[in-house]
Amino acid sequence: MLGSVIRIPFDARTGQFGSYEDTVYTGSSTSMGVSASGRTFVVDDGTTEYTLWKMSLAEALSGRYPEKGRWMAATSELTNELSPDGQRIVVGRAAGSGSGMRWEVFPYDGGPPTPLTGTPASTIWADSITAILKSDTPRGAQFSLMNVITGVQRAVYAVPDTAIGEFAPLPNEGWVWMTDTAVRVHRRG
Repeated sequence: MLGSVIRIPFDARTGQFGSYEDTVYTGSSTSMGVSASGRTFVVDDGTTEYTLWKMSLAEALSGRYPEKGRWMAATSELTNELSPDGQRIVVGRAAGSGSGMRWEVFPYDGGPPTPLTGTPASTIWADSITAILKSDTPRGAQFSLMNVITGVQRAVYAVPDTAIGEFAPLPNEGWVWMTDTAVRVHRRG
């Protein structure tokens, strides 16, 4: 957990706190301790590593994770989903400074990623090359289906609401989504 430890002086004679404070520590502490005298401080500045592996199902089931399969590592959670044909991987990771997630599609066998313009649905793939996306706009949410090879979006539909939970495409470029109070459906035309 990212946080800070602040020291505020205390005058035992007067029973008053001091008028200033010192930052003793800022970071990702998993544990800390202070002696009864207040003179000694210890902190565990814990780190976490998330690793995304690419390997055969046989390797995964055997419990052997070959070093060549170590594909991506990060200090924040890596959200990912393999395309139905196994040729692409959608990866979501922290964008930094609390600005949400950055989503990209990587070819499984290597190559440059394609950024996604929006947030994927809980089921990311409509098919092996189409991502299901929602983007926030000044007028509300916008749903679309994006071809991750060409970047072309289709079935674009604007919803004058941003408080949307789950959403999914329907046949013939329609949409279904949930708000706090209802399930809504849009059929093209």
